[in-house]
Amino acid sequence: MPSKTTVPEVGWSSPSTIRASVDLPDPDSPTIARVLARGSRNDTPSTARDSTRRHGAPRDSR
Repeated sequence: MPSKTTVPEVGWSSPSTIRASVDLPDPDSPTIARVLARGSRNDTPSTARDSTRRHGAPRDSR
């Protein structure tokens, strides 16, 4: 007895794997956050600064 299932030549999908698509409206604002370049903001706490700046760097004598 021949099979009663027919499969298209290009592809096959079962009803359980077909995904529904939903059209959503465009966002009101950009969805990608702006990131500042590293170092453009002072991220170093004042307690972690270089000790040569705190005590003063040696001066050149001329």
